[in-house]
Amino acid sequence: MGCPNEGRLLKQMGELGFEGAIIGIYQSDNPVILDIAGEAAEGVVYPEYSPAREEFVEKFKARYGEAPVAQADYAYDAVKILARVMREYGTSTEGIQEGLLSVKNYEGMSGTITLDEFGDRVSKDVYLKIIKDGKGVILE
Repeated sequence: MGCPNEGRLLKQMGELGFEGAIIGIYQSDNPVILDIAGEAAEGVVYPEYSPAREEFVEKFKARYGEAPVAQADYAYDAVKILARVMREYGTSTEGIQEGLLSVKNYEGMSGTITLDEFGDRVSKDVYLKIIKDGKGVILE
């Protein structure tokens, strides 16, 4: 997995001598991106969410033989929440909307989930990372 286009873009920017700040995307430290970009990825700053619960990672590895990509825990939680909402509130548009807006402190595999009045998740930690020595590290 990974977005090879980001790697190619970073590589081309390096070849052209670009020296400005670069803001990357979630998971800019993906090995596919870093392999393609090489040294051109150094200094890229990007957002990252706190990792999936270890329980999820271990069960995923046991079943599929490899670690999950970052979005796997979100997808898992989304399906579980939607199933719960549909059981409790029905399958109408209004029922699903009402149920989703009632999600508070749901203990999911991506962490504790609370949705605000707009349906946006307000309970996931986000931090900044920087590519340093070919790896993503938390920006201090």
